Amino acid sequence: MTTTDVEQLAHEAAHVISRRTGVDHHDIALVLGSGWGGAAELIGEPVATIPASDVPGFSVSGVAGHSGSLTSLTLESGHHALVLGARTHYYEGKGVAAVAHGIRTAAACGATIAVLTNGCGSTVGEWGPGTPVLIRDHLNLTFTSPIEGAHFVDLTDAYSSRLRALAHEVDPDLPEGVYAQFPGPHYETPAEVKMARLL
Repeated sequence: MTTTDVEQLAHEAAHVISRRTGVDHHDIALVLGSGWGGAAELIGEPVATIPASDVPGFSVSGVAGHSGSLTSLTLESGHHALVLGARTHYYEGKGVAAVAHGIRTAAACGATIAVLTNGCGSTVGEWGPGTPVLIRDHLNLTFTSPIEGAHFVDLTDAYSSRLRALAHEVDPDLPEGVYAQFPGPHYETPAEVKMARLL
């Protein structure tokens, strides 16, 4: 797909979301990864939930535990959040444009902040299962990008220092780490884990 095509698809999806939820503008996008789905009801009041198959460019995830829907929430502040419970993972083989479609759609809905969560392993021994870690940077070991052409994007502050500071106000002891994305769907070999730790 060309840049124009992916942008058009995102705007078509945003139009459907606006019509189905009755919300003209979503301020925040939330991706609640594996193990985080139940947090949506703690964050805000649900306005509407839309099956992924009803929104252009979205499909039900092939990964167990993901809701297969998009939910609009009203936050206590009066702002609106769009929960992307349906999304495509790179290892599903649908291409990187499909992976980025959720965030492109959220931006077309008006979102200027995205909060991304996931469940993953760690190369830090003290961070056992269930340990929340704030991501401060990443290593893209898939060596692909959803950006095509000469559209250079500065990723210096991709993980907002302002939002990370807010998270530390809530939990001053929250550790920070660097996320390493491998292509999957296989788990990493012991040598790859060692490589990620060294990187």
